[in-house]
Amino acid sequence: MKKSILTLVTVTTLTGTAFLGTGVNAFANQVNEPVSPPISKSIFLLNLLYGLDLKVEPPAKSPYMDVPTHSWMWGPVYAATKLNWMSPDSANRFGVSDPVTVNEAAKVVAQAFNVSLPPSTSAYQWFVQKGVISNHSPNADLTLADDWSLLNQVKTLANPIDYVPASWKVTSSQGESLIQGMRNLNDATWLQGQDKVAISRDFELTSAGNNNASVKQQFHQLNQTENQVINVSQSPSSSSNDITDASEIISSYLDGKKAQSFQLYRNGTSIYANSGSGWQPLHQAIPVGAAASQSLFQSSMIADVTAVPIDNGLHYTATYASSQIPKIASSMVSTYASFSNLVLTPSQQSSLQTYFEKNMQAKIDYTVNTNNSFHTPLVSMTEEQISINIPSSLVPLTDESKRGQFEQYVQGVEFSYVIQQTTSYLHQTVTPPQSLANQIK
Repeated sequence: MKKSILTLVTVTTLTGTAFLGTGVNAFANQVNEPVSPPISKSIFLLNLLYGLDLKVEPPAKSPYMDVPTHSWMWGPVYAATKLNWMSPDSANRFGVSDPVTVNEAAKVVAQAFNVSLPPSTSAYQWFVQKGVISNHSPNADLTLADDWSLLNQVKTLANPIDYVPASWKVTSSQGESLIQGMRNLNDATWLQGQDKVAISRDFELTSAGNNNASVKQQFHQLNQTENQVINVSQSPSSSSNDITDASEIISSYLDGKKAQSFQLYRNGTSIYANSGSGWQPLHQAIPVGAAASQSLFQSSMIADVTAVPIDNGLHYTATYASSQIPKIASSMVSTYASFSNLVLTPSQQSSLQTYFEKNMQAKIDYTVNTNNSFHTPLVSMTEEQISINIPSSLVPLTDESKRGQFEQYVQGVEFSYVIQQTTSYLHQTVTPPQSLANQIK
């Protein structure tokens, strides 16, 4: 089967985005009053989804009379109920046009960000203590300006400070070690690393399929694995600036055979690439660096964190917070479609999205070394494992007329995605490849 090589595919959700986007800006542009108006539940929830960069695909039909199925409001409302951010007024009315109080907004935002509140402290009180909410009665209506300020300040509060969520099954010091280790990885200037990305698809056959030699051989040929090995080196170009020299070698293997290899090298603001035919300058901004070091780690994105002491630090195991599952499921569906050379119909996309959200298995491991010459927590390994079994009834086919025959022979499809990154922090110069050296003098 013809297969295009996936380059630097990553399902990880730990990526930074502009915090306030289309949601709040679209509605802010429509406001001409000198005093900011109260904000409705629908706009508040829409802005929150954009702020968290969450995409939640709603079911085909809305149960609420005030939320039409085909309106822009159905997506945010469904997300709010699915993630337990906000309850409807009744079984058939959400109250989508009702204003949101400051107290209610604080509760929803705290839950969306998985804020670990101190004992006997409400979300409203916590935000007041942190200076996020001021000069507002808890029962006052939230205005559009308040919403903008609240979301921006919570993001600012969560990013440099971060916190240990209550769902983590670790001590405070263990949690802080992981947070600090990931922050050091994000900010690392001396780094040697290797990423391994593995994607596989395996058709599980029924008894009829296993007993038919011809069928068994045909589906065995459709089973597929792809692996990428990404080697990264980066270091400061000098002590007087923070521009990084970096090199990256990416090799792809399809079913065990080397399918593609290319190199990237950054010298200051210039980037060069070589896919085998010589070095060429690249004019667009292409990030060079390991996957995890390009991510914006937020503790609220993971849950059920446990820590086990090891010889030189701590090994953590975690799952994803519920707020992240829709985004991961959407990314996995897209990866599956690309890997299988499929163009999904809206119905197929929706069915797979719903199934992935409910059934995929996801786990994340981190290893943080705490006793080292740097005297600060450093992440030496991250690994993300996501897998799912897709029943034959949901497997997208390019020819639906063969559905009955397919289901007779195929029980389901095992689809998995693993990305592992190992990192060391070495103070050494990254020199350009010899064949490139003369071009960058």
